[in-house]
Order: sequence, then structure tokens, then C-alpha cells
Amino acid sequence: MAAAPVLQPAETKRKRRSSTYYPLQLSFSYVARSRGQVIQRGLGQTLQISSTCIIAKPIEDLSPATTDVVLSIRWPAKLEDGTHLQCVVQAKPYWDSLGVTEFVILKHEFRTASNALGLRIIHNPQQPCTNPASAPSVRDGDSFRRKNQ
Repeated sequence: MAAAPVLQPAETKRKRRSSTYYPLQLSFSYVARSRGQVIQRGLGQTLQISSTCIIAKPIEDLSPATTDVVLSIRWPAKLEDGTHLQCVVQAKPYWDSLGVTEFVILKHEFRTASNALGLRIIHNPQQPCTNPASAPSVRDGDSFRRKNQ
């Protein structure tokens, strides 16, 4: 009888999950929190994304006190009018090794990203805008939420 292959801890954890990981290298910014208080801000790049987890490489190591993070990922897809999107993810760090961290996704939403003027365009697919100059816009803070269908 052949011996079972020895898996590293990360490989074992990944094998237990049924999600498929996609090799997406996207820039992100993050806010790390501990018990609701912001303890760190930084930048990084995703390496792989699944429906339940994100494997990423923050530029700086996360503080060991981090209990949860909010990642703002620059999403490659755009709305029909060319507006950029960002995927905002609330997550918990699951493991960290050699500067690579896996985050378990708690929730996510897509928001419009700021344009060059720092304004966000509100997109309503049920009321197409025929004159872009008259498109409603608001200051940062408002978000566009895509409804799950």
C-alpha cells in the first residue's frame, strides 16, 4: 500500500475547500482593524480569488492584532458608461506565511470607483442616461450596489 502524500498545512486547508481559485492579480488598499478600531492601512495585490477566499500579498505584513480587514479591490470590469468599479470586501485573515495572507470573505459589494474629479456617478440601469453631462453625481461615500440575481 502506497503512503499518502504529505501536504503542507496551506495545501491541506485548500484541498478541504471546494471553491475554485482564479489567478487574478489586482491592486487593492486595505484597512486592518482590531476589535473595531483601525490599527493599520496599506496597499497590496491579490494573487488568487475564489468565491469564499482571497489570497493576497500586502506590501507590509499585517499586524498580529488584526481581527478583520476591509479590502478595496480595483475591479477590471467597468459599467456600460465606462465607470470603474471596486469590489469592497470585509474579511478575516485566515493564515499568513512569508508575506502572503489568505482572507476569508465575510461579505462583499461592488461600488463605483472615484473618477478624476473625486466624484462618483450613480448608475441606474432602469433609467439610461442619454446626456452624460446631466448624469447625477455625488461626493465620495455613496455606493452603487449590484443586486444579486
